[in-house]
Amino acid sequence: MPETPPLTAEERAAAPGRIYFLAERDGGATIDVILPSGQGAKTMLQGTAGDGPPSVLPGPVAPGGELMAIITVDEHEGAHFERIEVRPLGAEGELGEPLWRSDAAPQVRSPAWSPDGARSPSRPPSRASATSTRSTWPTEPSPS
Repeated sequence: MPETPPLTAEERAAAPGRIYFLAERDGGATIDVILPSGQGAKTMLQGTAGDGPPSVLPGPVAPGGELMAIITVDEHEGAHFERIEVRPLGAEGELGEPLWRSDAAPQVRSPAWSPDGARSPSRPPSRASATSTRSTWPTEPSPS
C-alpha cells in the first residue's frame, strides 16, 4: 500500500466538521471535541472518576449534526447499568441537556442513526415489552 502524506495545515484548516472522542485522564472519562485543524479543543461532558469503565462514551452524531447519542455508565453497589441519551449539539459543538434517555440495561452498544436522520439510536427493550427486540425514538420528541 502506498504511503499517503499527512494533510498540510491548509488542508486541515479547510476540512469541515468536528471530531468527537473519548478522553480518559486521571480525572475520569470525558467527551471532547476538536476541529480537524487541531484547534478549538474542549471538553463537552465530564464523566465521574473511578476505577471502573468510562462513565460517558460518545456515540454517533445525527446526519444533520444537531443531535448526539451518548452512552452513560453507572456502577452502584456492585451493579452495572448503561443508558443511551440523546442530546442536542450547539453550533460550537457544545452539548445540551438530554432530550431522551433509555431505560437502564446491563449493556447498551452501537447506537446508530438512520441515514436520513428520521430515527435515532436503538435502545434495549423495556421490561414491559420483553418480546420486542428494538424500539426507536422519533426525531421530534413528543410533548410531555
